[in-house]
Amino acid sequence: RSSAASDVYKRQALFFVRKMKMMQQNLAKMHFRIDLYEGLFWCNVKDRDDVLKMIKSSPLAKKPSLLEVPIREEFPPPPTLVRTNDFLAPYQAIVNTYGVPIYREVNPALFTAVTFPFMFGVMFGDVLHGILILFCGIYLLWAHKKSLLQTQSLLGFFSQYRYLLVMLGIFSVFCGLIYNEMASITLPIFKGCFRKVGNSDVQECVYPIGMDPTWSVSTNELVYFNSYKMKLATLIAFLHIFLGVILKGFNSIYFKKLSIFFCEVIPEVIFTLSVIGYLAFLIVYKWVSSWPVNNPPPSLLSMVFQVFLNPLSKPEFTMFSMDTQKTINTVLFLCAVISILWLLLAHPLFTIITRERRPNHPEQRHEFDPKYTPIEQIWVHNMKKKESLEESVGEIFLHQIIHTIEFGLGTLSNSASYLRLWALSLAHCQLSKVFFQLVVFPFINSNSPAVYSIFPAVIALACITFGILVGIDALECFLHALRLHWVEFQGKFFKGEGYIFQTLSFRSICEEDSLRKFHSHFAQPIPILY
Repeated sequence: RSSAASDVYKRQALFFVRKMKMMQQNLAKMHFRIDLYEGLFWCNVKDRDDVLKMIKSSPLAKKPSLLEVPIREEFPPPPTLVRTNDFLAPYQAIVNTYGVPIYREVNPALFTAVTFPFMFGVMFGDVLHGILILFCGIYLLWAHKKSLLQTQSLLGFFSQYRYLLVMLGIFSVFCGLIYNEMASITLPIFKGCFRKVGNSDVQECVYPIGMDPTWSVSTNELVYFNSYKMKLATLIAFLHIFLGVILKGFNSIYFKKLSIFFCEVIPEVIFTLSVIGYLAFLIVYKWVSSWPVNNPPPSLLSMVFQVFLNPLSKPEFTMFSMDTQKTINTVLFLCAVISILWLLLAHPLFTIITRERRPNHPEQRHEFDPKYTPIEQIWVHNMKKKESLEESVGEIFLHQIIHTIEFGLGTLSNSASYLRLWALSLAHCQLSKVFFQLVVFPFINSNSPAVYSIFPAVIALACITFGILVGIDALECFLHALRLHWVEFQGKFFKGEGYIFQTLSFRSICEEDSLRKFHSHFAQPIPILY
């Protein structure tokens, strides 16, 4: 009993010290005048009435004076409060690892909740392997609902990502059905639409969903799947990158930065449509059009390269009539060149012109305004000091040149970066086939009639599937999907320069590891004055 009581008092003392430390740290942020502490604190609009009522009714406060201050441009940006649930929390954690959204900035987590598991499924597409991940997520859902998992255990850690695992499994199964792959085995769900007529194959119908199983026994299977998955990755790249540019436009309109919208967003949209958009259009047009056997369509990359290498000459590769193709090449080339010059010169010139028209009164810029309180005056003074450090004309042009080069080259390199969707999908499929052929095929082709002779091969294949294909390869696909969202998508519009809204609460002290064990042993709270 004495040891238990001493442990209680030690924990009480530790809690009291940390509580006083938190109080002193926040008091140090205030402005002290005689016997009064003056400071500003952020408050959520929905909780404003409850917070004010609690402060005014506190017995420790002696006639507190509360003044609601509206947010002004001179103040530092407010913190960001993102209300999430168990489903969106993992995606918000992915975004916050890159950077916290600025107050009122477009939150990428809402889009990541759809695109992240989809891109994972594109790389990991397999029916059997997706079902395994889906079952893991469903088990964590069931165990969390029944409260069977301890918080500090390994499964307890993964339980907070249970909905993410379910989504990854669903999209993996869906893409596996599209690829018609189940652990390297083709699923003949429906009857194939190809039949042999003489020395040629004739297509009699359209397969209802996914790939026709006849492709799995054709001689050009690898070539066909390579072409399909490469084009699919290019289409996803265009849609994802273009969405990022559009979201940048929404941010600029909401924050009333029209110079960013007209000088950066519009030329970026034109350049993206002229290069990657044109390639995506050619892919779709090539798919939906029928081409004669003796006149196949030209290479898509050749079609795009000739726009910039020979824009005004007679086109060598055409999918349309000669005059139409020449007009398309000329228009796309002019749009790309004009958008680059627009992006390079418009914003610096606009900044210089507006700076010359803006009145400059250095003597009045640093004077305190009587409408502000002393603590507000300090903030305003610091913000105006930062604004007074304006860039020179050379620095403005230099920064814009860097931004233009980065966007132009980044659009091309980022689009090529999405080819990892094709590469990892191909690698996952080929690994499944190699393991199946090396482990199971020797037992199937053997002359042994005993059924039990294949059991060791099945057990070995199951271990390889769980250890390599579901374990290591799933982690690899997860990391590549993470990179595509952080760099290629969020880099187009997301600043990530905000900071999280944290409430001043003593309960956060109790959630630390040193006190969590103490509170888990005692159902009753510690009798400490809050």
